[in-house]
Amino acid sequence: MKPVLAALLAFGLTALSACGPRGEPPINAFDGRVEDWTRELLADSPELATQAGVSAEQAGGPFADRLDDRSAAAMETRRGAALRRLSEIRGVDTSRLDTEDQLTYDILRAQFESAAEAAAFDYGNFSPFGGVQPYVLNQLDSAFLTLSEFLDRRHAIANFADADAYLSRLRGVAAAIDQETARARADDAAGIRPPSFIIDSTVAMLDQIASRPALQQSYVTNFHTKLAALVAAETDTAARARLEARALGLEAQAEIIVRDQIIPAHQRAAAALRAIRVRATDDAGIWRLPNGAEMYRAALRVDTTTDLTPDQIHQIGLDRVAALNNELDIALRRVGLTEGPVGARLSAMTADPRYIYPDTDEGRAQLIADVRGRVNRALERAPQWFGHLPRAPLEVRAVPAYQEAGQPGAFYSPPSLDGRVPGIYYINLRNLSEMTRIDLPTQDYHEAAPGHHFQVALAQEQTQIPLLRRLIAFDAYGEGWGLYAEQLAD
Repeated sequence: MKPVLAALLAFGLTALSACGPRGEPPINAFDGRVEDWTRELLADSPELATQAGVSAEQAGGPFADRLDDRSAAAMETRRGAALRRLSEIRGVDTSRLDTEDQLTYDILRAQFESAAEAAAFDYGNFSPFGGVQPYVLNQLDSAFLTLSEFLDRRHAIANFADADAYLSRLRGVAAAIDQETARARADDAAGIRPPSFIIDSTVAMLDQIASRPALQQSYVTNFHTKLAALVAAETDTAARARLEARALGLEAQAEIIVRDQIIPAHQRAAAALRAIRVRATDDAGIWRLPNGAEMYRAALRVDTTTDLTPDQIHQIGLDRVAALNNELDIALRRVGLTEGPVGARLSAMTADPRYIYPDTDEGRAQLIADVRGRVNRALERAPQWFGHLPRAPLEVRAVPAYQEAGQPGAFYSPPSLDGRVPGIYYINLRNLSEMTRIDLPTQDYHEAAPGHHFQVALAQEQTQIPLLRRLIAFDAYGEGWGLYAEQLAD
């Protein structure tokens, strides 16, 4: 992310207009403050601005050619800004807020409190919108993974200005990876390092990506695909030839950037982790980190939005597992599985060849086809059950092969606010034994329709509420909706 100091100065020196755009009613003081916070947060994260699909004006200025600043200095600035925003919202006079503004206040205060609590830890990753994360380099969401995905899924190329912006961002990828590598080294020096199995997984992914020639890297192949579509849209033969030549030149630049900058940055990150690995252990709990118990409690508060203690939440989990095992025992007995522990009986059922897709290209294609069919049937029947349906389209895609090892079995990626990017339900095909015909339907309903896509896309499409509220998500609510969606579909 970019340092926010300049942005803060700009916001502080710019007087708010007394009226909204296009003659809309004057905004009140609280609405103006919300707009300030929104511009500040978007200016701090060009990637968020692109992911959300907001305009340059909403984001506080041009952003489409920049990546987030991931340096230690930027993280420190970001943490300080989180503490300041909490102080600012605590100072708001709520006595004159109407019902809708009061709801906005409550949502933002909860978000700002969570962010401020996460800002208390001076290691790991920090995001004003995210939770607590102890390790900078990891197998799930470090820059070497997220940036290739971001440029593929979120950076649309509708013209050559977009293509130039893509190249500009591509030039920033190596710096972003190096910034995270430097922070991982600094954390290691303070005794903060991932467990060995996370390091091993992350190094394997870095090595795998770095081993591919530049022309086979997703940064280049995705760029080629987007440029080819741009050229194909030109109907004049002579003009198309000129566009093809320009596209070839841009692709050549992308290849050089990947070969000379991005691949070496992957190699530097892997080398740093190998050096850290010597001092790592298999202990996975963050209790062993500085203020680790406090970080764990903070993470629970962010994810659950409650003040329950870790022990209380653990007991809830034990009680739920016991209750669900009783339900499962009854269900398994109904299908003739009566002998042995519940877990063993469930494993035996899911290992039945009737429910397993062949571990072949044909098996993977059939799995994706089955999932798409099930999702489409849910979408077709949804009007019978819902009065409001999302406008954003929903797609089903396989997780890219280079990301399979570090990604979960399935996940949902929200659409952009401007409609240029659909909601995407990703399926991980690394191991088809994890994706049986028994398990998939529940997963489909949870992640796609009527699960996360319905809840997230509809929340984003509420144009009558402040933009900042449309960008905020609460895991407790989203996952609760996912569980409800499973039961509704059942």
